[in-house]
Amino acid sequence: LKSVKIILLAGLFIFSACGKESDANDLKDNQVADMLYGPDGKANWDIFKEDLDYLLSQQKYEQILKKIKDYENAFPSNKIDLAFFKAVAYFGKGDLAQAKDLFKQTASHQDYAEQTYYYYGHIARKEGNAQEAEANYLKSYGYTKNPEVLSSLADLYHENKRNDKA
Repeated sequence: LKSVKIILLAGLFIFSACGKESDANDLKDNQVADMLYGPDGKANWDIFKEDLDYLLSQQKYEQILKKIKDYENAFPSNKIDLAFFKAVAYFGKGDLAQAKDLFKQTASHQDYAEQTYYYYGHIARKEGNAQEAEANYLKSYGYTKNPEVLSSLADLYHENKRNDKA
């Protein structure tokens, strides 16, 4: 699958290098996405999301933001998913205000609520607001009982000399 993407990208490069730049630039976002991620349907979103997950695991935040900017019009039904990935990328870059703003879009969606509140906890912690961080970590933990949340809570309690809770 990755080799198919490489071949398609190489084709686009050759196409644009042959003086057809204006033609290549005229391709709509969804046409390019179809070439890279397959024709319509759920499969193309799944492959695109897999690429974003990989970039996230590699902490390639700028690449995530660029990829989303380049293809977000190709995935109009995935606006919440894209907002979550953008929020995580901005958080990773240290742009807490932008991350917070984007996480507002994902907090009320079941698929992302647990992770959103977990990140809200991290943001509040970085901003020095221990009470807000604790409240968000506890809210996050209420969704899935994720042990990572407990670890973050313990760290928060330790940082704030509340070892009785840690």
